Amino acid sequence: MPFLLVLMQNKSYYVLCAYWVNKVTNQELLRRMGKEQKVIETIKSRKLQFFGHMLRGDKYELLHLILQGKICGKKGRGRPRMSWLHNLKEWFGYNTGQLFNAARNRHHIAVMVPKLDSYKQIIRSLHLLTDPWKKLMSRIHVKIPIRKKMTSR
Repeated sequence: MPFLLVLMQNKSYYVLCAYWVNKVTNQELLRRMGKEQKVIETIKSRKLQFFGHMLRGDKYELLHLILQGKICGKKGRGRPRMSWLHNLKEWFGYNTGQLFNAARNRHHIAVMVPKLDSYKQIIRSLHLLTDPWKKLMSRIHVKIPIRKKMTSR
């Protein structure tokens, strides 16, 4: 699912005359525009906020059972689907118990959501500091003209 959202976002940027002939990567295109991939970060923060809201509310008892995997029945065949809990554990590096304890405290969730953006900014700044030549070259924009084929008449 996140791959399709990123694909849709990048396709909308290609409408801005970044043709495939120029072989511009997605990261290069975002860097030229001064944009960031915010679709995935928005999904992550909203999932975490709704997770906290759901665990604090009493009317979501059925969802508590579903998230904890305490549903009767047989397991389906094949590879298990990616779950909400698995996504949150992967994104934040917490185990299930830590996530449930953090979600019951509204202030802890409020601290975890900005960590998504700050972590990404730290990584981006480290990347730019380690490669100054790439930063310099990103300012130079060269258009490659497309030659039209000559038709013989």
